[in-house]
Amino acid sequence: MATAPYIPRMMIPLLRIERLRAMLVKALLLVSFVTVGCGDSEGASNTDLASQAPQIPVPDAKQFALGDHAGKVVLVNFWATWCVPCRLEIPALAQLRRDFSTEDVTIVGISTGEYGAPDQVRQRLATYIGQSDINYPIYYDETTEVTLHYNEMAPFINIGIPATLILDQQGRVHKRQLGVPVRDGRMDPHGILSEDIQRLLDG
Repeated sequence: MATAPYIPRMMIPLLRIERLRAMLVKALLLVSFVTVGCGDSEGASNTDLASQAPQIPVPDAKQFALGDHAGKVVLVNFWATWCVPCRLEIPALAQLRRDFSTEDVTIVGISTGEYGAPDQVRQRLATYIGQSDINYPIYYDETTEVTLHYNEMAPFINIGIPATLILDQQGRVHKRQLGVPVRDGRMDPHGILSEDIQRLLDG
């Protein structure tokens, strides 16, 4: 008799993601309705606000190409600002960036499943990055096209986030990590991912 797949507790299933996003969209629509009904009718439009916004240094995920990192170990972390397990994992990823040379290891984060207009998301990402200890590049997957592409390479990302891929120096998938890595019942993302990276560097 087949058993249901094990889903780690330290992750957000995509089903829950869709429910959360639906709830957030409804809330945003309600806020927008109240604002339009009670606010100044001569206020700036959404288009005007977008045109006034500063350029946000959060590049599109399509700009990240694995081919540009040939010969390196590559860690790709899929996350979202609203995902609590994702945020818990960030300090470990930042420490990994300090531990390993950029000549040997590439570490990037791809923000996926964010809610809101693209300009709002980029602003939120930039603010979050500025307030955290993130020291590795963050890309925004606005259309989730990049996330889906990686899911074809390693079918597991569609289950939930955080999701981490580690690829070897030849671009082959070495590890697929769903949720925050746990050892002996405790979260240990730095220790576990560090061992995976070092194993590849040692050959």
